[in-house]
Order: sequence, then C-alpha cells, then structure tokens
Amino acid sequence: MKNLTKILLLAAAAAIIAAAIYFYPRHLSPEESVDLEKNETEDTHSVSLEVESEGTKDSDQLEGTNEETSNTEQEKVEKQSEPEPIPASHQLTAAFIPQAPFHDWSEPWQNACEEAALLVAHHYIQGDKTVPPAQVKQEIQAMLNWQDKYYGTHKDLVAAEVAEMAREYLGYEDVEVAYDITIEDIKREVTADNPVIIPAAGRTLNNPNYTAPGPVYHMLTAIGYTESTIITNDPGTRKGAGFTFTYDNFYNSIHDFVAGANAKPALMGEGRRAMVVVNK
Repeated sequence: MKNLTKILLLAAAAAIIAAAIYFYPRHLSPEESVDLEKNETEDTHSVSLEVESEGTKDSDQLEGTNEETSNTEQEKVEKQSEPEPIPASHQLTAAFIPQAPFHDWSEPWQNACEEAALLVAHHYIQGDKTVPPAQVKQEIQAMLNWQDKYYGTHKDLVAAEVAEMAREYLGYEDVEVAYDITIEDIKREVTADNPVIIPAAGRTLNNPNYTAPGPVYHMLTAIGYTESTIITNDPGTRKGAGFTFTYDNFYNSIHDFVAGANAKPALMGEGRRAMVVVNK
C-alpha cells in the first residue's frame, strides 16, 4: 500500500514538472534574438521595397500619361496656329474706279488716286459691279470737300489717313492699317474677299501706261493674285482695270508716303510697307 502511494505521488510530480516546462515561456539566447530581429527587419524592408516599387511604377505611368497629354495639347496649339493654306489664285469682281473719270488729268484729278482706291473697296462692299463716270466724279469731289473741312486742305494721304477717311467719312467701323507687310499678307486678305488698298512709290511700278516719269506717290487697290502676279485696279490710268504686277515689282514698290517726297522722289524708298483693309 505504501509502495502504491509512493508511485502515485511520483507520477503526479512528474506531470506537474512536464506541465511547467510546457507552459513556461522559452527565453531566447542573445544570438537567437539577433537573428529573429534581423529576419523581421528583412521582411519589413522587403514589404517596404515592394510598396515603393509599386508606387514608382504608378508614378512613372502617371508621368508618362501627363507627358503624352502635354504633347497632344502642344500639337493642337501648333496646328491651330498654322495659317490655313490659300488657293493658287483668286480674284474679286470689283468695279474699276479711275481717278480721272472723264480723262481730265488736271487738278484735282491727277492727285485723286487715294480717293479712287478707297472707292474701289467701298463699292465692292456695296456690291456694285460698275459705277458710272459721273457718279465717280461726284464721289471723289465730295471726298475732297470733306478733306478740306477735316484736314484744312486736300493733300497726299498716308495709309492711316485713308483709313481715317474710311471711318469718318464713309462710316466703316472695321478698318485696319498694317505695316511691314508681305505679299502673302495681301494674298490672304484678298482670299478673305477684302480688297487691299496699297500706297506705293509710283515711279518704281512697272506700268507703261503712266505719263512719264510716273507719279511720285501713288495708291491702288489689289483685287486678286495669280501664282506670279498681283492683280490690281490701278486708278492712275484708264487702262488700269485688272492690271497686273509681278510679285517682286509690286512688293518693292510698296511704300507709304514720306513728307518731302514730291520734291525729292528718292525719299519714297524710305516709306514703310503698308496696306489698308476695309472689312465688311
């Protein structure tokens, strides 16, 4: 009986010791603790790298998308800024207005080219295909009378004054004066159905119908163009309807009036290249 009791006590003690060992927390050695921390750090760093990598990919994709969008918008702006192509030739049906409607080249008709050139644009806008000589004479005289009141005299008018007369006398609101122009500028206005009033050094214009040596200062209206010429209604001659000048000759002759040029014609070469456009 005593032996049985002793055996039971030993068994109970062994069970208690086994339970204590099972449930008692295990303490890691310093080496094991360092290895565990290292593994945890590596795992955390790996996760961080993966997140950063994904973020970089997304950022690269976003930058790529923004760059593509920017390029597309720039291409649209460049395309819009490019001028529209114009046809190889174009001509307006504009009435011919001679500055001397009855072939009287005395004053004031010999210097009425500015008024006649402006009337070409005016009657084109009004839709007039022809204008009787008597009406032309009356209209030019009325414009000269207006100048006498407005300027104190009628004189050679620079491009800006022709534009002023279009506004103040004829009543047009949309009148433009452009300087340092090119042949291309003239062609684009004509293509837009606008006659173009041009001041010029008359003695450099190749028109054999002028009385020699030709006018020091002249004004005429461009109403069309071909691949090599500018088509004009030139009021300085009765043969001026549809008269053509080569691009080079016309361009080199474009000069606004310079004070003193009537006494010294060479001064005309110093005038700026200008044009007057009366918009409908």
